[in-house]
Amino acid sequence: MILVLVALACVSSGCRKQEARERQELEFTVCAETELPDDLRQIIEEKKLHAFQMSYTTKDHLYIVVGYGEHDRTNLCVVVEELYKTDRAIYIKTDLKTEAEMKGEITGAASGTEPDMAAGQTGTSSMYPYIVIRLPRLELPVLNAS
Repeated sequence: MILVLVALACVSSGCRKQEARERQELEFTVCAETELPDDLRQIIEEKKLHAFQMSYTTKDHLYIVVGYGEHDRTNLCVVVEELYKTDRAIYIKTDLKTEAEMKGEITGAASGTEPDMAAGQTGTSSMYPYIVIRLPRLELPVLNAS
């Protein structure tokens, strides 16, 4: 009986180590708006009013875009908290933070589009924070990390 329990413990711990090896952190580039393909820039412009997540593929690159919709503040940044892949998918976790919360923080951040001044509404501005991450082209689905 004890031998069976020891064997089960060894097998189950071996499975956990294998799962951990499958997770691979990804190096990425946070792209400025000027570095984006024209088609992607247009899609972001159309979607930026509401929260969204999408991926866009070119011949050489995979772009992952996470947008947080319209906000009435101008000091917000999108932060990449996790970005990794397994043999089944790419996982991303982002968060929206203020610039004050960002001091010395995380691996990649972008503030999104410049604030828009509404016509006739002096002193009122909106921001559409989003981040665009560029990776080498990978043929995997992109999912939210939990």
